[in-house]
Amino acid sequence: MRNFLIGLGLGVAAGTMIAPSSGDETRQRLRRKTEDILDGVRGRANQLRQRAGMLGDVVQSIRSPQRGAENERSSRSEAAASRAEEPESGSGTRLNTISREALLEVYGIGPVLAEKIIQNRPYGRAYEVVERGILPQSTFENLRQALGRKSA
Repeated sequence: MRNFLIGLGLGVAAGTMIAPSSGDETRQRLRRKTEDILDGVRGRANQLRQRAGMLGDVVQSIRSPQRGAENERSSRSEAAASRAEEPESGSGTRLNTISREALLEVYGIGPVLAEKIIQNRPYGRAYEVVERGILPQSTFENLRQALGRKSA
């Protein structure tokens, strides 16, 4: 035990002589370096937040015209739907009697769509072809233009 205590004392004495600074000074230096590193990280995080904010503004400015266009398209689709829902003279619509050849002349309607339109007859309103998922809205608009407003 005595040898242990002598070795411990010599180790403490040697460590005190060799160490460049006291424990308090070393802790303060470590604390300062840690704070410097944290300040750098905080600064970088703030820069990234600012860039993200600017990117968000850019994305918002891009989306705004798109939303306006989407709303305009939606309004046009709703207007077309309401026009198509107007009652027509006679029983049903012209879609109940139109020939396959006449359908094939419409841009966007090929043999498959023409056959679908014919197989799903009768229609109470022209817009049913869109509601039933037979034609997309854009093709329906082409069909209405080709056949005339009241004849679709």
